[in-house]
Amino acid sequence: MSKYHSTITRRDFMKGLGLAGAGLGAAAAAAPVFHDLDEVVSSVPAYTKIHPWWVKERELKDPAFEIDWSKKERMSQTLHCFSGPAHVRAVGQAEVDRRNRVAAERRNQWVQQNRPGYSLRDLTLYAASGFGHTLWGTQGYFVAPDFLSTSPAFPVPKPEAYGVSRWQATPEENLRMLRAALRMYGGRDLGVIPIDQDTQKIIYWIERDFKPYVFENVPKGYETGPVYLGQIDNMMHQYDNYDPTSPETHYSNMKYKRVIPNSKQMYIVAWNSQESPELHKHGDTATGATSYSIAYADGREQINRLKLFIEGIGYEALGQVVWNDLCASHVANVFAGTAEQARMGITNVSPTFGSGTRVWTLLTDLPLEPTHPIDAGIFKFCHSCKICSDACPSEALSKETEPSWEPSAPDNSRPGAKCYWWNGPACYGWWREGAQACYICNGVCPFLSRGKAHIHDLIKGTVAITPIFNSFFANMERTFGFGYRKDGYLGTDNLGANIEEHHSFWDLELPEKGFDSSRNVRGY
Repeated sequence: MSKYHSTITRRDFMKGLGLAGAGLGAAAAAAPVFHDLDEVVSSVPAYTKIHPWWVKERELKDPAFEIDWSKKERMSQTLHCFSGPAHVRAVGQAEVDRRNRVAAERRNQWVQQNRPGYSLRDLTLYAASGFGHTLWGTQGYFVAPDFLSTSPAFPVPKPEAYGVSRWQATPEENLRMLRAALRMYGGRDLGVIPIDQDTQKIIYWIERDFKPYVFENVPKGYETGPVYLGQIDNMMHQYDNYDPTSPETHYSNMKYKRVIPNSKQMYIVAWNSQESPELHKHGDTATGATSYSIAYADGREQINRLKLFIEGIGYEALGQVVWNDLCASHVANVFAGTAEQARMGITNVSPTFGSGTRVWTLLTDLPLEPTHPIDAGIFKFCHSCKICSDACPSEALSKETEPSWEPSAPDNSRPGAKCYWWNGPACYGWWREGAQACYICNGVCPFLSRGKAHIHDLIKGTVAITPIFNSFFANMERTFGFGYRKDGYLGTDNLGANIEEHHSFWDLELPEKGFDSSRNVRGY
């Protein structure tokens, strides 16, 4: 089998009907491919419609970067630098306290100065955008407790309530169905990874509340110990299992667990949702952070709704308890084929939406057609580009031309992949001291630009086919400017002339939620 799987384009479709190429006469002389339109429709793989024509699809478990599955291990989420105890272990409590003081002082000073990106209305825009993903009881659940499954808050009946058996269809049809449902719930591109001894390593080993994810030969997943029903509840129980200051990664004597069944085929469902490219370009400011904050709130709804949909048609769905948990979501989306790995490390890059997406996962036993990793030339482009690493104020991104097998920091990573490693403690330290989440790397990525300028579809198509122009394209991006709005750049008081370059969010006429959602499933 070829290393690449060609996606079926309009031209392929017409060839199947005998309406392209040498014409009807030549087609009639060839062996018939399709007998009727039903055969044509059923022959088109469900995963062929989410990417442009120039995106190649690779073999399962074979992304555009090198991976050694024998060296991969499941990662403990407790080591993620965005986990409070992990950050303390990395830099020390005294440094964490200092950064918190600096952040509070800067935030108050900047709002009093009416600083662009940190004014009262900017900070309030950001604060209000998070409603939903921090609200008690709405964050999510691994397995719904009995009292929730019969609660008016979860009013989705099971098939038996209607006197019917569960939904039955082919894996291909189920994938199309799940994508259609996701689009209605606000998501964009969705892929599927069958769970096996390799891909189960994408699933975390220990969750941030120190509960392990355990595979057992049981018919359904279950959870022991306190059920996570929101951030307040989690704070009360997160250390019941073990000492949070322990540097160990494989904990013993665990009191509680979340169990994933391995008695049947389970799948990782991975998808993305759009964020505002314009707000990304406001980087480390409250207006910039609004884009990701509202995406988290929307993502929580997407996870819960898709989970309830799967359960409502008679299958099992195991969900994220909060956000950024259960699986390494950006990695899952790379293996599911919605995006490619990039130099930024902490995130990935979509061929269509660039770095302007947020990513999610859940687990299910609904039979689904697996999707493939992709190669759009993005990872190879990162070899030459380095724009994000040059712009990163914390120097958390690799400046090396070639990727490496060796992680650059003990958190957020495990050996077994040859990629560009992200230094979590350095990045998160900048977030904390800069008084705001930072998305400068996302904002300067050439693939975030859409439309007539920068990396438009012609250039993206060229990048996907050959890397010989990559340096030229990257330099062209530098020449025409990053497109980054330098309102709060570097999180310091050195604003100076940058005030003149400020492009106020409040003066823009943006579409709903700041991004273009006009592309439909037949867009390519």
